Amino acid sequence: MSRSGSPDPTSMAVDVQTRHASEASPSTTGISSVPGSGSSTPPVKREQERLHQLQKMKRRATGMLVVMTLFFVVITVFTAGTGVWGYLQALAEASMVGGLADWFAVTALFRHPMGLPIPHTAVIVARKDEFGRTLGEFVQENFLSAGVITERVENAHVIQRAADWFADPANAAQLSGHAADLAVGLADLINDEDVHRLVDEELSRAVAQLPLATMAGRGLEMMTAENRHHELFDAILR
Repeated sequence: MSRSGSPDPTSMAVDVQTRHASEASPSTTGISSVPGSGSSTPPVKREQERLHQLQKMKRRATGMLVVMTLFFVVITVFTAGTGVWGYLQALAEASMVGGLADWFAVTALFRHPMGLPIPHTAVIVARKDEFGRTLGEFVQENFLSAGVITERVENAHVIQRAADWFADPANAAQLSGHAADLAVGLADLINDEDVHRLVDEELSRAVAQLPLATMAGRGLEMMTAENRHHELFDAILR
């Protein structure tokens, strides 16, 4: 403010510049956007990174297959595989055949290679229900049947192993220590005023909800039926 009471243009300009600088600077209390600051990567970004890595590996494998194929063709055409070139030709041929076999095997499990309906391809897609049923039957027959479980439990000798474990003085002392700690914890819990108050409230509520009059009436009815109360009085007087 100036001495006359009107706003000072210089101070107003400084305030505007300060406000713009604070808005442009990143907040120190918010989540940092700098990579490596510890913030978690969004799931969509992680999925994109995995797809990028997959495409990168595919391009690398395809490039190596193309290189080995060209190497094999060049050696075969220009050297006829004679001398030392024969070993290099065999290496290129083995690499080329192995790459094609791996590609076909992996691709044929899930889809038809190059879209061609070759027999015995896309087996997982076509027979996934059968695979699931067979796997379920295998697990049930070999792991979950009563006979298998009984046999495994008998062969485990659980009782004998437990007895041997308890026979060891060190194990017995360890178990005694745990039991003592548990007893101390229960004692502290029982002496807790909040627990006492909770138990008293629950017991009072349960007793208040009992139909005492009905229960007493039925008890008297049972006692007076067939003069049973006379037998009770005679037993008391004796």
